[in-house]
Amino acid sequence: MRSFYVEKGNRGLFAIQAELIDDPDGGRYASPEESLSWGRLDLWVQERNLCGPNGATWYLLPVLEWFARNWDALFHESKLPLESRDELSPWERREEATRTLPYLSDDAADRREALWYEWSLRHALRSGAEGGVFPDILLLREGECARFSWGPPPSAGMPAEPVFDHQRGDELLPLKSVCAPLFECMSELTDLMLQKGRAAAIKELPRLLSLRSRLASLRSTPSEERLVWLFGIAHTLDEARSKMTLLKDSLGDSFYAFAMEGLSQNELYLEGSSLGAMMYGSVAPEIGEKDVMLLASRAMSLPRSDVSLPRLPTPNPSWPFLEGYETADHLHDHLKTDIGTPCEIDIEKILRGLGVHIKSVALDDEQIMGVAVLRPGFAPSILINERHEKNKTAQGCRFTLAHELCHLLLDAEHGRPLAVASGPWAPSSLEKRANAFSAMFLMPKPMLETLAAEYSEMKLADVVAERLKTGRLSAELHLRNLGFLP
Repeated sequence: MRSFYVEKGNRGLFAIQAELIDDPDGGRYASPEESLSWGRLDLWVQERNLCGPNGATWYLLPVLEWFARNWDALFHESKLPLESRDELSPWERREEATRTLPYLSDDAADRREALWYEWSLRHALRSGAEGGVFPDILLLREGECARFSWGPPPSAGMPAEPVFDHQRGDELLPLKSVCAPLFECMSELTDLMLQKGRAAAIKELPRLLSLRSRLASLRSTPSEERLVWLFGIAHTLDEARSKMTLLKDSLGDSFYAFAMEGLSQNELYLEGSSLGAMMYGSVAPEIGEKDVMLLASRAMSLPRSDVSLPRLPTPNPSWPFLEGYETADHLHDHLKTDIGTPCEIDIEKILRGLGVHIKSVALDDEQIMGVAVLRPGFAPSILINERHEKNKTAQGCRFTLAHELCHLLLDAEHGRPLAVASGPWAPSSLEKRANAFSAMFLMPKPMLETLAAEYSEMKLADVVAERLKTGRLSAELHLRNLGFLP
């Protein structure tokens, strides 16, 4: 039996290995082109063969077509169909969403199922298998990396024993280490199949010729098309294109320049980090056109400034809330704040002293609490959504300002852009850390110790809220977390 073998990449990071083998059924159960593609596929991630031990053996043409058709989504779309819970991998999030369907109303369950189905068509390898047994791998972009997330495939129709060695895992790999070898392997395999077809005197090879044409076009895909996936401002491609067209038509060429800040056009993907992508990446895909426009126009019109925020000691890697507490202490140390005497922390004065620009906005999305923006050459900025429930009180606004300050201080590498819209679609670990920072910064532990020595547990939360100008519930939760209340 004759075979053709291709391997590209580095098994220590990512490698793809494919072997074309003569169809054992002689083409009786497949089209001539599919029969040419019978073979074995192996995918290596961090020295683990996700198709091991025996590889995935099937018709490879549908898999190659799936990669080519969904290329820009795979390597630019990062948003899942559900609100953020980044303590779980994408594979675990999908499984959790499936398990909880019976607890939803019929309409909500149908909506969730449809969203995950459409998303999986773009990101689940098994969507391209067309009946073959392949590992259940999800592939998507995260930051400047490609994220592989996998688990055991569903049992229906599967052999009783595990087919693949690696049952569950999650890895981030540099985009270049994945895109280049994958593209090279796909191109070589396509050419090999065309050679096999011509050698077998097959006159019509439309799918293979179309695949080769599609692969060639990936090298010249306009960056505007990839930005649509990168921004993630809708569940569907058509809706996202409509919103991006609105932005370009309303804001002109300056919007494209803003959107591409921090990015460069590699032949196969957009390289780098975009402030616009980060900002829209932390809002709901259902975001309305008005909010899309408002956020872009505010981010594009920040006051120019060369101010730099203080570089605080990096908190010890730990639980997000402990990192938030530690950073609040570091900032008080840096500012030399008197935290021994219980009093209001003047957060607005502190922000002005740090050179932070504050602006109120009225977003229709009432779940967005605020937006933290760091744009090189411009003032670090906080946008307060006046329609969020928390921001309708002075105490709530103070909490939001401190929360967004934490994002500005911790969530950007030095000199790199940052935009985080605080709400349920922002990374949950960042939100937990910023909430803890806000509580500790506005209610420092030494102040609480002083008040706890003077007042009973029955009165303590009320006194803290009144003296330190915070919400009563926030004060009670913070006191419980620190052990001042049972």
